[in-house]
Amino acid sequence: MSKTKLQAMVEELVSLRELAVELADEIDTLQDVIKADMQRQGVDTIEAGKHTVRWAVVKSSRFDSKAFRAAYPSIYEQYTMPTESRRFTVA
Repeated sequence: MSKTKLQAMVEELVSLRELAVELADEIDTLQDVIKADMQRQGVDTIEAGKHTVRWAVVKSSRFDSKAFRAAYPSIYEQYTMPTESRRFTVA
Protein backbone atom coordinates (compact mmCIF):
# COMPACT_ATOMS: atom_id res chain seq x y z
CA MET A 1 0.00 0.00 0.00
CA SER A 2 1.36 3.42 -0.86
CA LYS A 3 2.17 5.94 1.84
CA THR A 4 -0.45 8.35 0.44
CA LYS A 5 -3.17 5.70 0.48
CA LEU A 6 -2.23 4.67 4.02
CA GLN A 7 -2.39 8.28 5.22
CA ALA A 8 -5.81 8.71 3.61
CA MET A 9 -7.10 5.54 5.27
CA VAL A 10 -5.79 6.60 8.69
CA GLU A 11 -7.37 10.06 8.29
CA GLU A 12 -10.70 8.42 7.41
CA LEU A 13 -10.38 6.11 10.41
CA VAL A 14 -9.73 9.06 12.74
CA SER A 15 -12.66 10.97 11.24
CA LEU A 16 -15.03 8.02 11.63
CA ARG A 17 -13.92 7.49 15.23
CA GLU A 18 -14.67 11.14 15.98
CA LEU A 19 -18.11 10.73 14.40
CA ALA A 20 -18.68 7.59 16.48
CA VAL A 21 -17.91 9.57 19.66
CA GLU A 22 -20.39 12.27 18.65
CA LEU A 23 -23.05 9.65 17.88
CA ALA A 24 -22.38 7.88 21.18
CA ASP A 25 -22.94 11.19 23.02
CA GLU A 26 -26.24 11.73 21.16
CA ILE A 27 -27.31 8.16 21.93
CA ASP A 28 -26.49 8.60 25.63
CA THR A 29 -28.46 11.86 25.76
CA LEU A 30 -31.55 10.31 24.17
CA GLN A 31 -31.35 7.27 26.44
CA ASP A 32 -31.05 9.50 29.51
CA VAL A 33 -34.16 11.49 28.50
CA ILE A 34 -36.15 8.30 27.93
CA LYS A 35 -34.96 6.80 31.24
CA ALA A 36 -35.86 9.99 33.11
CA ASP A 37 -39.36 9.89 31.63
CA MET A 38 -39.76 6.22 32.52
CA GLN A 39 -38.58 6.95 36.06
CA ARG A 40 -41.01 9.87 36.31
CA GLN A 41 -43.83 7.55 35.22
CA GLY A 42 -42.65 4.80 37.56
CA VAL A 43 -42.50 2.18 34.81
CA ASP A 44 -39.79 -0.15 33.57
CA THR A 45 -41.45 -0.92 30.20
CA ILE A 46 -43.11 1.36 27.68
CA GLU A 47 -44.49 0.91 24.18
CA ALA A 48 -43.23 3.42 21.63
CA GLY A 49 -44.86 2.67 18.31
CA LYS A 50 -43.46 -0.58 17.01
CA HIS A 51 -40.78 -0.65 19.72
CA THR A 52 -40.85 -1.81 23.31
CA VAL A 53 -38.45 -0.04 25.65
CA ARG A 54 -37.36 -1.79 28.84
CA TRP A 55 -35.25 -0.36 31.61
CA ALA A 56 -35.17 -3.02 34.27
CA VAL A 57 -32.90 -4.07 37.08
CA VAL A 58 -30.74 -7.04 36.15
CA LYS A 59 -29.07 -8.96 38.94
CA SER A 60 -26.02 -11.12 38.42
CA SER A 61 -23.32 -12.80 40.43
CA ARG A 62 -19.70 -12.35 39.50
CA PHE A 63 -16.56 -13.95 40.79
CA ASP A 64 -14.46 -11.51 42.83
CA SER A 65 -10.98 -12.48 41.67
CA LYS A 66 -9.29 -9.69 43.65
CA ALA A 67 -10.75 -10.90 46.93
CA PHE A 68 -9.98 -14.52 46.04
CA ARG A 69 -6.38 -13.59 45.18
CA ALA A 70 -6.00 -11.80 48.52
CA ALA A 71 -7.52 -14.69 50.50
CA TYR A 72 -5.92 -17.59 48.60
CA PRO A 73 -2.82 -16.38 46.74
CA SER A 74 -1.27 -19.82 46.17
CA ILE A 75 -4.47 -21.29 44.71
CA TYR A 76 -4.96 -18.18 42.59
CA GLU A 77 -1.45 -18.55 41.16
CA GLN A 78 -2.11 -22.22 40.30
CA TYR A 79 -5.11 -21.30 38.17
CA THR A 80 -3.93 -18.17 36.40
CA MET A 81 -2.57 -18.33 32.90
CA PRO A 82 -0.61 -15.65 31.11
CA THR A 83 -2.30 -14.31 28.00
CA GLU A 84 -1.10 -12.27 25.10
CA SER A 85 -3.02 -9.85 22.94
CA ARG A 86 -2.36 -7.04 20.51
CA ARG A 87 -3.67 -3.51 20.81
CA PHE A 88 -4.34 -1.33 17.75
CA THR A 89 -4.00 2.41 18.40
CA VAL A 90 -3.88 5.52 16.29
CA ALA A 91 -2.41 8.64 17.87
